[in-house]
Amino acid sequence: MKKGFLLISCFAAFSLNIYAQCTPNAPTGNPGVTPAPSAVTCIERGKPYSITMYLENFSFISSPLGNIVMNWARIDSLKNFPCGITWSANKTTFNAGETGCITVSGTTNDPVGQYPLLIFMTVSLNVPGFGNIEQGGEIGTLLTQLQQLGVNLGIDLGYYSRVIETGNPCPAIDYSPTANNLTSSGTGSNNACPAASLSVTITGNAAVCAGSSTMLTASVSNASGTVSYAWSTGATSQSVTVSPTTTTTYSVTVTDQNGSATASKTVTVNQAPTASFSVNVTGSNASVTNTTTGGATSYNWDFGDGTTPQSGQNPPIHTYATSGTYTITLIASNSCGSDTAAQTVNIGVSSVRGPENTIGLTVSPNPGTGLFTLSFHQNSLEEITISIFDLSGKQLYYAVMPGSEITNRQLDLRFLNKGVYTLRVDSPEGSGLQRIVLY
Repeated sequence: MKKGFLLISCFAAFSLNIYAQCTPNAPTGNPGVTPAPSAVTCIERGKPYSITMYLENFSFISSPLGNIVMNWARIDSLKNFPCGITWSANKTTFNAGETGCITVSGTTNDPVGQYPLLIFMTVSLNVPGFGNIEQGGEIGTLLTQLQQLGVNLGIDLGYYSRVIETGNPCPAIDYSPTANNLTSSGTGSNNACPAASLSVTITGNAAVCAGSSTMLTASVSNASGTVSYAWSTGATSQSVTVSPTTTTTYSVTVTDQNGSATASKTVTVNQAPTASFSVNVTGSNASVTNTTTGGATSYNWDFGDGTTPQSGQNPPIHTYATSGTYTITLIASNSCGSDTAAQTVNIGVSSVRGPENTIGLTVSPNPGTGLFTLSFHQNSLEEITISIFDLSGKQLYYAVMPGSEITNRQLDLRFLNKGVYTLRVDSPEGSGLQRIVLY
């Protein structure tokens, strides 16, 4: 049993202390510990590590004096495992024949190498001729005492914490006198891992709009005792409110009873955009070029003719349906605000070859979805013709309608694609042209 328990202890030494208990296996009557020392996986620096060891205690140990009965064994302490690695067991005292387990996990950044484990424990034995005796100390000492009783366990108790860099192979345990056996980063055999050093970070907005403020807070870790703050602004509180007019870097130094640490943070000042654009007019077409400054993130274009506003930094060429004076408006926006720019343009819509509008032709609704109402002067019952042309002058539609004293006619052009077209009406009394828009 002592053998089994010692092995367990040894392995536990290079584990990370966690609080979830493991579940031991059922007794088998075969005392010992698994896995064996050579089968224990290595610890990779900077990476979480976890493994579970299973043990079964001895009921007795054969010796020249007779069977030495194992009353109980207790783990007292484990030392020299790398900082950040510890262990937890389902229990620390084991009776004769009892099973147990130890969960090992954690993360270490100690140097690469192997760390001999120091296991301290106490055992209670019933030795023939001596009765119940209790012995405690480091495993090496206990083994020597057993050998004096003529007991040779014949067990490999050479457990080590083997620390490697990520991606490297796990080496075999080196038992040579020149082995790279390391002492943990703690202080000597006491295995007191060094306390983490004081550190500070600054939280708060990294960007503000011109004229706005933000609060910066010094977030301190691993402080010891009273902490004082010294900001580059002259403030001595943990938090400070700043209102930069230009991009500015702020710093804070924190001090505790062991030392000081400094951090800095740059706060960028953003402006609302300044909207501007240029416009070029060719016939019925208006082309705009965005010249906005200040980092706008959205744009809204209104061409002043009742059509749906456009978005995007530079919208497509806009075609007007009728001649006239229009105001083009741009609204440029970002998280800090918006700005508006406007320009007036004069549009002269060219017509397909033909006469002037002598019949007072009007079209509604215009722009429209394709169903239009035509209104014009007509005093005879003779036939009229209706033609539709694209902007290049190509005829796309031609129809003859009987004359009527009704001056309003319905025209269905939903078969045409969205766009700008010229409508021409010819009657015995004259003709008319109108630019129409389908959307």
